[in-house]
Amino acid sequence: MQKTGRLFIAAELPANLAGELAATAKKLREKIDARWSRVENYHITLAFLGETELTRTEQVGRIISRAANGMGPVRVCLAELGFFGRENDAVLWCGLLGTRPLEELARKIRAGLVKAGIPFDGKPLRPHITLARRAGLSAAALKALSPERAGGTITKITLFLSTRENGCLVYRPLFVHDIGE
Repeated sequence: MQKTGRLFIAAELPANLAGELAATAKKLREKIDARWSRVENYHITLAFLGETELTRTEQVGRIISRAANGMGPVRVCLAELGFFGRENDAVLWCGLLGTRPLEELARKIRAGLVKAGIPFDGKPLRPHITLARRAGLSAAALKALSPERAGGTITKITLFLSTRENGCLVYRPLFVHDIGE
């Protein structure tokens, strides 16, 4: 039986934004060589825990619920494309507008993780959706290919287990907190 797993906490994207990003990714595939993310894996990471004991799932769920207590749905809009890393080996992402409530939620979740002694990646939060890895691209090419400024409402904060099945990353929800009410 699996004792540990690669865990992360994320805001799930609404279907309309995932669809818009899928259409953008389809156009980009014609111009950019990369390892493309699957549409069902699009999300906004709030905290990356990495390899964590699965017995802590319930505790992490309580931390998420406490942090999100009283929070309502979050309206976000797709923004520009960007990348981390070098132009010939980059992580391609789409930025978002309206993320301040998610940033505050991430701060509360991370504070709860610290208090509980649960390690996580402490890099500053930069809300984005990863579209591809190992991308060969240029910043100039991205400007013309950004998605439409579609808007959508985030209603779920989820603790995911990341596994690899048949060579593909699969994200399994272990805990879901609904902020859509």
